Amino acid sequence: MLKPGDFGFSNSRTFMAALIRFFTGYSRKKNDPPVIHSLLITSPMLDNVTVEEANFLVQIVPFESHYAAEPEKEYYLFRIKPEFAPPEKIKTALDYTFREFAGYHYGYFQLLWFVYRWIANMIGVNVSHKKNWMSDGVICSELLWHYLNQLGGKVAELVSQFNPDTVQPQELMNVIKNNQDVFEMVEQRTFNSRARK
Repeated sequence: MLKPGDFGFSNSRTFMAALIRFFTGYSRKKNDPPVIHSLLITSPMLDNVTVEEANFLVQIVPFESHYAAEPEKEYYLFRIKPEFAPPEKIKTALDYTFREFAGYHYGYFQLLWFVYRWIANMIGVNVSHKKNWMSDGVICSELLWHYLNQLGGKVAELVSQFNPDTVQPQELMNVIKNNQDVFEMVEQRTFNSRARK
């Protein structure tokens, strides 16, 4: 059962998803699984599991209709182990991300920076830790970065290597997968499995 404070990553079979995978350099060959979007499970509404996400704007949507029932999406959901994020810290971090970002517009122009990053990588220049010069709005990985950073301690330490407005969902996913002492997978659904686990 999903709880507020769980978070995750998704992938889809859309043209936009293919573009994102291309410009971020992540594919099924390099990363299993490749992800293009991040999401945060927040406080339930009317007994429904809800997600705070940056998609057009920072919004709250039902998990069931936007993820679980969506046949063209796969997702991977994680929980922070309680010794690294007690309930009161999770509540404070969720309150912060809602108050600071809900209703804020999506950072479409920030995506241009990722094309610049891709070009720089092609010529051997690493700009991944530089500030996004088109920082206007909020993107999905930025929202998740702020939530994880607000938790403090080991969790914040793990994401501190990134800039919030330039981190990619795949980079955060790789940190999560490489730190199973801090994070545990609670649910996943892949294109191959179609069943929720």
